[in-house]
Amino acid sequence: MTEPTDDLPEIPTRFATAWAVTGFACAVAALLILPLVVGGVGMTAGVIAHLKQSRWGMPAAVASGIALVLGSANEFLLRS
Repeated sequence: MTEPTDDLPEIPTRFATAWAVTGFACAVAALLILPLVVGGVGMTAGVIAHLKQSRWGMPAAVASGIALVLGSANEFLLRS
């Protein structure tokens, strides 16, 4: 019977903080311009930072998601 192994490759942690900062910057930008595109990029950057073991990765992804929703609502209200 085979035993489970933990031979997963190590993810390099280089530039993890830069990815998190990019996520937060996209969160701010998503409030102002193209919330669907910029918010999605920010969430992706936050998840990458989280996978690279940055403690700010998941908060950046969540902040970008919230900014995506708020920016979309703002665009909707301004166009109505």
